[in-house]
Parts: sequence; structure tokens; C-alpha cells
Amino acid sequence: MPWSNEATIRRAGMRQAACGTLVVLAGMALASCGAGPGAAHPDLVVEDPAVSDRSPAAGKPFTFSATVRNAGRGTAAATTLRVYRSDDATISTVDDEVGDVTVAELAASASRVASVTVEAGSGTSYYGACVEPVAGESDTANNCSTAKQVTVTEVQDTVPASPRPDLVVVDPAVSDHLPAAGASLTFSATVRNAGGGNAAATMLRVYRSDDEAVTSSDEQVGEVAVPELAALQGSAESVELSAPSTSGPYYYRACVHAVAAESDTANNCSAQVKVTVQDPQVPVSRSPRPELEVNLLSVCPSSPPIGGLFKVAGEVRKPEGTPIAPTTLRFYLSMDATITQSDTELSSWRLSRFATGAKITRIVRYEFLKAPSSKGTYYYGACVDAVAGSPATKHNCSAAVKVDVSDNKPDLQVTDWDEDRSRPTGRRSSVQVAVWNDGSPSDATTLRLYLLPDPTSTPTADKQVGETAVPELVVTRPVAATSVRHVEFQAPATAGKYHYVVCVDSVPRESDTTNNCSATVAVEFHEV
Repeated sequence: MPWSNEATIRRAGMRQAACGTLVVLAGMALASCGAGPGAAHPDLVVEDPAVSDRSPAAGKPFTFSATVRNAGRGTAAATTLRVYRSDDATISTVDDEVGDVTVAELAASASRVASVTVEAGSGTSYYGACVEPVAGESDTANNCSTAKQVTVTEVQDTVPASPRPDLVVVDPAVSDHLPAAGASLTFSATVRNAGGGNAAATMLRVYRSDDEAVTSSDEQVGEVAVPELAALQGSAESVELSAPSTSGPYYYRACVHAVAAESDTANNCSAQVKVTVQDPQVPVSRSPRPELEVNLLSVCPSSPPIGGLFKVAGEVRKPEGTPIAPTTLRFYLSMDATITQSDTELSSWRLSRFATGAKITRIVRYEFLKAPSSKGTYYYGACVDAVAGSPATKHNCSAAVKVDVSDNKPDLQVTDWDEDRSRPTGRRSSVQVAVWNDGSPSDATTLRLYLLPDPTSTPTADKQVGETAVPELVVTRPVAATSVRHVEFQAPATAGKYHYVVCVDSVPRESDTTNNCSATVAVEFHEV
């Protein structure tokens, strides 16, 4: 009886690197209004959280949805549902916000399903949502949902369902949610090819509507060219816009034009972003923007192998009490001990929670970075983009952290075959094992199945009965890179006990080739 990929990987003996875990503690108080017996107050709750894919590929978008219900006796004003990612199963507003959506006014006992497109990160995370309190709400302690677990599938083990391209638009954002009439603002989003084939160059178009149902039939207000994208590749794009001349709420959405042979064109548009334009005759109350401070808290491991991945944690701080417009935290590689925004940018995170919670003073982001391809000493750091009213200062970039890249070598190993060892004769059969690499990136190779005359025999080419390809194995988290493989073979025609062993061919520079074979396994074949 075959067993699951999860069991196979568990049998591979993968071990988590001994890296400390940063625990972020931040307080956030929500004012609540008392409601006496019989008072007609609203009471928002978030129920039935769901995700469209519990095992997405790294970087691939999925949909988070939940039902917002007004359990009170009064009407609830329009508000915002925010989606959070957490390292544990408890969702709160101090977790990492990954998206939001507007929830329209709800009458007593009414409900509405809201959904947000989320980009998968790495590893196992928990996703949930919290709805912002509304005026007169009787109970704000029940405004967050329970959590849904999502475990990301590593890229090297992911074969896209179709060899064709599939463009999606994720992480929509605007530089100013409260612009003055006619003021400039920037719309940004990431176009990602979630398919298995290359996507030709195309256009990203931004649309504006005065209601929440933004479609490509609404007014187009901007566009930008999108370059050719390989499978699973993304491209961050931005468009400069002008706010409408009339005050009020507006909604923006971006759609990427479909490309040739695209497998799915129904997911080519982003989620919507709300912008409330201010009357130019009425001064907008904006608090002065305090200075932002960035720190790089940890690197783990501090001596990764060539091409291996390591985890960094970047922290952004601000003084308490003043919201800050959304900004971006960027991680950099430098050849010296001074980090600037002129260094090589490696990745970025959009930060929006400072704008929604004046009491939030600290946000920590984790990122997995790939070590350079040459042995040596490198420096890593993080910078945050300056926001309006808060010019860039020396505190906008962190101090550098030294990383010593070691000349580690690949080391391939194979799990033991412990599937069903009693099988029928004369049929096609298969064996499932995991090949893992606990060192630097390995080249693609071949996994071979051998039939041995006895348990002590050595596998040779004339005893091979099956084979399958093994892809490159590149560590993408601080654990071994693993690939689950199936090898088909023809079962013997005669009943009896037979001995098998599975071996992976060695790769260049491999540190140890004596552990490339599984243990010998005895299989009993019987007449049907």
C-alpha cells in the first residue's frame, strides 16, 4: 500500500536547522462601546475562513475568504476586512497583514462573503482575518476569525498543472489612500506567471470605479508594460496616477492583458484598492510623519553553503501614536559593511499596518535569501522607503550583518523503501522513495532500481530494472532539499522472494557517495 509524500519526506530524516525563533510582542488596544440591555448596536464577527489551496507552490497566489456577519441589532457601517499571516494558530492584528478588502454596510443579522488574493510565502503558516470595528459596536473582542493552515510546496517538487503560462496580479497597493483632489498617487502591483510555460511581454492596465465592482469595462486610468516572464517568475510594476477632481470614495484594480496560450484568463485581475479623495477646500488632518528606524535582527545560519538559503529578520520601528502611509521594506546585499539603497536589492515587503494602527510600533518581516555562488564574506541589511513628511535619514537603513559563505558540497541520500512488500506477480509496479540533499545545490541526476540475486550483492548495470530522473536539489529553507520520486518496474513472473535496492547516481563535487543507496529490501511476490 503506497504511503503519502508527507510520510516519505518524514522518513527522509529532514532536520530543522538550529535557529532561534523571534517572538514579536506588540500591544494593540481596540476601544469598545458598552451596550446596555436592548441597545441597538452592531456587532461584527468573522466566520467560516477558507483558503482555495492548502498546499500552494512557493510564490503562487491563492484565495482567502471569510464571512463577515453583523450579529448585533444595529446597522454596521462599511469597514475593512484585513487578512493576516501568523506563525501560530491564533490570529490577531499584530500578525503580518497580507491583504484587505472593503466590506459594505451590513444591516442587523446580515452577512457578506469577502475574499482576498494572497501570495504564498514559504513553509507552514496560518491565515485568518480581522474586521475593523465600527462606530457603536457592542463587542470588538470577536472581530477576528479562526486560522486556516497553509503549507507551501517547494518549487523544485512542483510541476505546474499545465506547460502553458498563467498570469496573475497580486499585492495591489496605492501610495496614498487619502489624496487631495487632483493630487498624484502611485498604484503598484506584482504580475506573476503562475504557469509552467513562458509568458510573452504584455500590458498591465489600471481601472477606476466609483463602486466596489471594478471591471475592465470601467475607466482605464493608466498602464505599464510587463516584460516576458518565465514560469513562476514575477515582476513588480507601478503606474503614476492623478486622483479624481471630485471628492469621495473610489476603487482601483489592475488587470494584465492575456498572452498567447494562457491556461487561465479568469484570474488576470488584482483585488481592488479603496482610495478616498479629500475635498481640496477642506484641510486634511494629517499627523506629522515620524522617523522610521530599521534593524536587521538575525541571520540563520550565519555560514550558509554556496547557493544555500538562510533566514533573515528585518525590523521596522516608529514612534507610537501616529499612523504612517504604506511603505516598503527592502533587503540588500553589500560588498562592504555599509548598507545603502544603492546596494543590490534582493527582495521587498509591502508594509501597510502602520497606516491602520497608530499603536503598532514594530513590524518584523522574515525572508529567505539565497547565498552567493562564490565562497567568501558578504554583508546583508535592510532599508525602508521614506514616506511623505518623513525624509530619508541614516535610520532608514539597518547596520550590516556579516555572512560567511562556505564551500559546502552536495550530499545525496535515499530513503529506505518500506512500502507494501507483498505484491502480485507479472504486473507493472512502482516504488516510492525520497531523494534529499543536505548540502550545496546538486545537479540533476538519475535514480535507479536494481534487482539483486541476494541481499549482499552489489548493484551493477546489468541488474537495473527501472529508473527515473531526479531534478536539481537546491535548499530553499534551512532544511534538506527533498524530491519524492517513483520508479516503475515489471514484477517477476514467478512467485517468490526477491531483493531490491534503490540508488541515486552521484553528482559533481559530492561530499559522500557511500550513502547514495537505500537498504536492501525483500519483496514477496505472489500469484494472483
